[in-house]
Amino acid sequence: MHKVIRFLGSLWLTFPLLALLACVLAAGGGLISSIEFIDVTIGALRLDVYGSPWFGGLMALLMLNLVVCTVTRKPWRYWQWGFLVTHTGILTLMIGACITYYFKVYGQMPLMEGQEANRFNVEHEKDLLVWIDEDPRQKEPAATLPLNYNFYKPGRPDQVFPTEPGIFVRVEERLPHVHHRDSYDPTGKGDETALEMELSEDGTVSDRFFLPLNQGFSLDLLQMRLMPLLDAAFDNLVAPAGNHGTLRFRIDGQELEVDIEKELNQPRTIAGRQVIAREYIEDPHGADVGPIAVFDLTQDGKTETYYVSALRPDRSPMRKSDGQHAAEIGVRLAVNLRSSALWFVKTETALRCLALSANGSKRELPVKIGEPLRYPFMQVPLDVRPLRLVESAERVPMPTKPRKDDQMRPAVRVKVSRGQTAVRTWVKFEPDPRSFTTVDLGGERVMLAFRPRQRKLDFSVRLERLKVPLRPGTQQPAKYESDITIFDPRVDGGIPCTTGVNYPATHRGFVFYQASVSKTQEGGRFDVSVFQVAWDPGKRILYLGGIMAISGTLFMMFLKPFLGRLMKRAKDAKDLPFGDAEIIVALTLLSIGTLTGSAMMFARSTWSGVALGFFVAGIDVIAAVVGCFMAWGRTPARGVQLGQALATTWCLNTAALVLFMWVKVLG
Repeated sequence: MHKVIRFLGSLWLTFPLLALLACVLAAGGGLISSIEFIDVTIGALRLDVYGSPWFGGLMALLMLNLVVCTVTRKPWRYWQWGFLVTHTGILTLMIGACITYYFKVYGQMPLMEGQEANRFNVEHEKDLLVWIDEDPRQKEPAATLPLNYNFYKPGRPDQVFPTEPGIFVRVEERLPHVHHRDSYDPTGKGDETALEMELSEDGTVSDRFFLPLNQGFSLDLLQMRLMPLLDAAFDNLVAPAGNHGTLRFRIDGQELEVDIEKELNQPRTIAGRQVIAREYIEDPHGADVGPIAVFDLTQDGKTETYYVSALRPDRSPMRKSDGQHAAEIGVRLAVNLRSSALWFVKTETALRCLALSANGSKRELPVKIGEPLRYPFMQVPLDVRPLRLVESAERVPMPTKPRKDDQMRPAVRVKVSRGQTAVRTWVKFEPDPRSFTTVDLGGERVMLAFRPRQRKLDFSVRLERLKVPLRPGTQQPAKYESDITIFDPRVDGGIPCTTGVNYPATHRGFVFYQASVSKTQEGGRFDVSVFQVAWDPGKRILYLGGIMAISGTLFMMFLKPFLGRLMKRAKDAKDLPFGDAEIIVALTLLSIGTLTGSAMMFARSTWSGVALGFFVAGIDVIAAVVGCFMAWGRTPARGVQLGQALATTWCLNTAALVLFMWVKVLG
């Protein structure tokens, strides 16, 4: 047992441990610097290496080595006090690092000017939120499911969470990073329809993507869309029309065209009936019927008002009085849509394509799978090639690797079930509170959101004003800083603070840094501050451990050799040593600066008194060294005593500095 203890405290264990740790750290640093996906590498190393059990075991073994090495060298002589302080400082550093790693909380709090919040998003921690038949914008989630996984690599956790009675959410798969676009897998088990497209500019393929049904895709100024329509509706889009649409009537074998812009509120006659175009609405808000026209039809002295839709000919016209379809009246609405767009339309007979321009021009383009189409209203040649139309497909995310400074976008595949009814879907990570994934579970609407975990503060923060002064003579920001007010129930009134990049605001252990700024309106002023919020219980311990380690190292490098020479000189000393009273006076004089600084630290809130005290403490140390040199030749015995007093006050000064940092700087 004695040999084991000696080995645990020996350098034969210390050096191999340090060499192994150095190799691990060097390998990790080399991997970070050599790989393109740097953000992912740092996070993965933090979880897979620095947070692994074997790395923690190496650190614990090194701490045990330091403890055994320190304890087995007692009783500690005064010339060994530097060794003791250094080892204690290193142990304190390692303890502080462990506390920081396991308990530090940091994240981001975005605030608009005038906005107040008491929550912030915690980085690297994620939750799956579940709402059941509720509005997520007004209700708290029915369940908050913590996803404590390593999102830097894929996996199949297969973890089941119960929510409301009878409803279970199973997390089946996770992906570390996915593209913001989706892919569509033609499994035959899904309910999605999408058109796979290939985009070419000047003959070079520039993009490849899926165009989902009823969803748009933006390409600079060009909008692309895949939509289901009847052939009759597509004909309404292709047919020639006036600027505000054209009504084409066919009643009892007679035909009539009414240009709504030119003949608005003008009566026209067809088959003994009078028609008057009343209004044209190109984009009715909240409607899915496209452009509509309103007209009056008078027959036998009775007037009815009708609505006709360009995209819903099967329901047109519709009587305003009862909302019923008036199939006996034959009328179509041909329209010109002013938009730079390329519409792919899936009709009951074929896949058709319509090219639109901002000036109202339009042209039907022949569609053949695999053959390119050229958008005709653009000077730069732009070719679009439809590759395949997938139906009964399942929407799946596209895994990809994030680049440097690219925010991680993980995704999870979940199975929501109640009894024999089950629905599978992918949910992407999205911090936007307006983003949800909805599934229909046997008539129940279940809404899912994959978001950063939020931590609630015991106080709130309000952004009063974001200040972005410019450099003189330029439009470049000189700095970013925010005026904030902290509202704490323990304090009457608000606490005004100003925080910037290098001067954070601190309250109850939470530190608020100015991380970034943004704008709510394009071209407007900066009015959104993003604060980095951090709470680190190990920070104080890290600083204190660093102070002790530096002080002890200086003691061993400079003071210990000096004390050793004093002791050798004192072996043959013939002078009489100091008495007890003289030693007490010497210690008092050497400690007066430390005592003064410590007293001023608690008596006053300013730095001036504290700085004066520690300045005197520094003078004391220099005076003691000079005194030892003066006693070197004449009174070596007293020189040794002064050296002992110097070692004592050195440790006392270190303790006072640690106390000062704890109370004034880190408090």
